[in-house]
Amino acid sequence: MLKLSSILYVNAQIISFSVLEVPCEAYLTSLLTSPLHNLPSPDIIVHITPQSIIDDPRYQTFMKR
Repeated sequence: MLKLSSILYVNAQIISFSVLEVPCEAYLTSLLTSPLHNLPSPDIIVHITPQSIIDDPRYQTFMKR
C-alpha cells in the first residue's frame, strides 16, 4: 500500500490548483453564481476558455480576486 509519507518530502510544500473550463457564457454565469466561487483561491488556476470569455468583464473580475 502506498503511503503519503513515501511520496512527500518532510518539508514539501503542498500547492492547490484548479482547472476551469468555461466554454461559453452560460458556463460563466453558472461559475459566478456557484458557492464554489467564494472558496479561497488556489495557488494555480488553469483556464480553458475561449478569448470571448477571457475578455468578458465578469471573468476579468473573477480572475482578479
